[in-house]
Amino acid sequence: ESPDAESWTSAGLGQGEALREWRDWAASTIAPIEVEVFDPHAFAARWVSHGIGQLRLLHLHAPAQRVTHVGDSSAMRATPSIQLVYARVGAMRTHMGGKRFTVEPGQFVLLDNTRFYQMEMQTEHECIDLMMPQAWLERHLPDPKAVLARPVDTRRGWGAPLGALLETILSGGLED
Repeated sequence: ESPDAESWTSAGLGQGEALREWRDWAASTIAPIEVEVFDPHAFAARWVSHGIGQLRLLHLHAPAQRVTHVGDSSAMRATPSIQLVYARVGAMRTHMGGKRFTVEPGQFVLLDNTRFYQMEMQTEHECIDLMMPQAWLERHLPDPKAVLARPVDTRRGWGAPLGALLETILSGGLED
């Protein structure tokens, strides 16, 4: 693992302790979220986080759950940021900015951490969450707000090279 890597797993923890740690961690991240796990008695989850320059890549394996970010910028732990959430396994029913859509495996969506959003996963899921300072993204994307809350397929168009990059990173690219 890279020197900037952090990780957590519920393995070896009691159900109550694991669920409490999961919720506490979610509430203390750069974009604090509330978590409702649908079956707390079968809770099992893990994550690995890596710093990539100004970005943070989080690889999550989690149970069926609903996550809600209230969008309260006063609660932000850092400057405004955008999250790229990439579904690898399991669909994510999402609500943001008055839009409702589903992010299917092989798709990603950009979410604004200064606004309300909610994601519901009805099954166990695996996803990548790439957190980017908004100012950083604005240097690379002329109008980030124009692509918010719109699922992008990683097998077509401009999503294809980004999807390939994410998959390469996950297959050992962080060590290199």
